[in-house]
Amino acid sequence: MTRFAWHASVRRALFAPALLLAALSGFVGLATPSASAQVALPAAAKGDENLRAMVDELNRSRDLRMMVGAPLYYLNYNFARGDGFLVSYSLGALVNRGESHLRLPQVKARVGNYESDDTNFLLSGIYQGTRFDAQSFPLEPDYPLMRRDWWLLTDMAYKGSVQAFNYKKASMQNLQQIQEFPDFTPGPATVMVLPGEPANFDKSRWDRVTRSLSEVFLRYPSILDSQVQFGYSRGVEYQVNSEGAVVRRPFAIGFLRVVAKGKSDQGSEIWDGAEFLGFKEADFPSDSALHDAVVKLADGIAARQKAPRGEAYTGPILFEGEAAPQLTAQLIGRQLWIPRKPVSVPNRPLNWPRLELEGRIGTRIVSEILTVRDDPAATSFQGKPLLGTSLIDLEAVKPEPLTVIRDGRLEAMFRTRTPSSPGEVSNGRARLHGLFGAARGAASNLFIEARESVPETQLRAKLLEQVKAANKPYGIIVRKLDFPSGGDQNALRVIFSGNATNTGKVPVSLPLMVYRIYPDGREELIRDVNFRELEIRALRDIVAGDTPHVFHFLENGATFAPIGVGTYVAETSVICPSLLLEEVELEPIRVETRTEPLVAPPPLPAVK
Repeated sequence: MTRFAWHASVRRALFAPALLLAALSGFVGLATPSASAQVALPAAAKGDENLRAMVDELNRSRDLRMMVGAPLYYLNYNFARGDGFLVSYSLGALVNRGESHLRLPQVKARVGNYESDDTNFLLSGIYQGTRFDAQSFPLEPDYPLMRRDWWLLTDMAYKGSVQAFNYKKASMQNLQQIQEFPDFTPGPATVMVLPGEPANFDKSRWDRVTRSLSEVFLRYPSILDSQVQFGYSRGVEYQVNSEGAVVRRPFAIGFLRVVAKGKSDQGSEIWDGAEFLGFKEADFPSDSALHDAVVKLADGIAARQKAPRGEAYTGPILFEGEAAPQLTAQLIGRQLWIPRKPVSVPNRPLNWPRLELEGRIGTRIVSEILTVRDDPAATSFQGKPLLGTSLIDLEAVKPEPLTVIRDGRLEAMFRTRTPSSPGEVSNGRARLHGLFGAARGAASNLFIEARESVPETQLRAKLLEQVKAANKPYGIIVRKLDFPSGGDQNALRVIFSGNATNTGKVPVSLPLMVYRIYPDGREELIRDVNFRELEIRALRDIVAGDTPHVFHFLENGATFAPIGVGTYVAETSVICPSLLLEEVELEPIRVETRTEPLVAPPPLPAVK
């Protein structure tokens, strides 16, 4: 018998369900038999040991009660299992390669009641004290061991929630704060058990492609650092909760990431990045198209290194091609969720900013020609797959298509089961984990549609007309923003140094490919400029093109959505035509230089 097999047999003997029940009685205070309806394992899930262990342990734990403390009124188990692969190359040399196995269990135990519980408090989710922890979740579907781990995780979550609830009650009494609306709203008993395992990716093929793409940068000695990375994560997600929800759904996401940087002739940081995403092999561009895209990125960096620095500018700006959905993803998509202000603690005042769209339902926020809708049911656009398709959110609520802006007026926001104002109910947009025990709302497939438009080819002429009317020597065209950001920490510091930091304002990422366009049609690339306080109100006076551009990205909730950041991400697609904005301000950014190496870099190897 091998060591692994021996350990498996011992685990099955030690953690039999009968022994688990006996142990639990002395661990958290005995759980009394549940008087409410038990969560049932759907017939479609018979034989799935992962889901059976979750359902059985949730049913046994749902009535936990300590001798002192609030009762458990809501219990939720989430579990993701799967595998992943990652390979990275730089200049044709292997930097990293490995495979991983994902086993990620999570327990949310809410104590109190829907009106007032342990969440939405500055100390929510922070547990102080000793506890028993599950050491590692089994890679194989071992029912007794999974029951033990869910038991330990539930114990930890419940104790932490009781502690936070008691702190919250004391804080509200000391601060004389009143609960104006519920902390949580009831949800449906959704049952969604989807069959199958996701398709795999061809690791050998992507290893070869990644190496080949990294070798493109051998032709660019002025680019000092570059990396091309391919990876995927695939598996099955599970969710069960005490309201009766039972969910099983396969997931898969593959990504090809390219980041590179260099220095301008004046020492400023010049960088760029790109990310290609897909649920399966067929969703990615062909090898030749990927090669062309990487060459275009490298050419852009090399050109910007030699380009003149920009200067202060106020006037019309055309956001052309992918720059338009990159802009609206930030100005519109990322502002359609308002987080709830948490309860503070004595002697620790909370400076909570008022966001730009807060309290503006029913008012005009953008041009009257624009309508914006979020459609999680859409799977494709013009024959190409969309990334944001979502059948159910993190709180077991099925999302429906939602018009958020109609004829320029704000009509709805992204809502989760944690209301931020009285009367709110979820519309199924809980797509990310948020702070203080609440989920975070995010877009799925965001369509920005214009009732009136002009042919895309005429937008440049419209721009020059506005330039002439404003008596400007030139106009500005932006063809790419740094979103998601491909910069490192130094690059992000440069961005923040020149971006809007007003309270409640969402900073917009740096424009990368920026061109002056002169009255005779001549274009000139410039660098080192940034937007000055670019806000959603800039979309009130626009001209829209007639050609929608599709942009995919992984929403991670971080400022500028840096590439590769975040354990949890929400796949998102934004569909938007090119936009001509009447007045936008640009300003030169402060150039930060670091001490250069004392000698020049070594020569690159000859290109094969």
